[in-house]
Amino acid sequence: MSEVFIRLLSNNELLAVDLETAKQSNTLLNLIESFNLDKDPTSAEIPLDPEYNSKTVRQVFEYVAESMKYPKSDENKKEMELWDKLFFDIFNIMKLANYLDIKSALNASTKYVALHMIRGKTPEELRYIFSVPVETKS
Repeated sequence: MSEVFIRLLSNNELLAVDLETAKQSNTLLNLIESFNLDKDPTSAEIPLDPEYNSKTVRQVFEYVAESMKYPKSDENKKEMELWDKLFFDIFNIMKLANYLDIKSALNASTKYVALHMIRGKTPEELRYIFSVPVETKS
């Protein structure tokens, strides 16, 4: 199993991520291909924006690795939805999945927000949940 190394600029920690898992990120895939890291993945470290902490980065790649185990089918869909629900520190995951351009994690996290945080809520409840100020007319 080949690994690629990601340097977290927030605390200078070095994370080893399975190469195939890392390639699920379009951002990392482009870097891996540009620097030929698929031939020698340990030859360089990929720096990651200091905005993201190791807990969030690990969660995203744990999610990606887990989702790669399940072929896309209707019978696996329910199992993955339950796993998705239990997994996410939702907003940090969404930001990092967007930053790394990992479509599966971004889609799953935004779907979770839509299904579990938005559906059935009144506009006032949504303003409260997402800390949106009430507009006042002058």
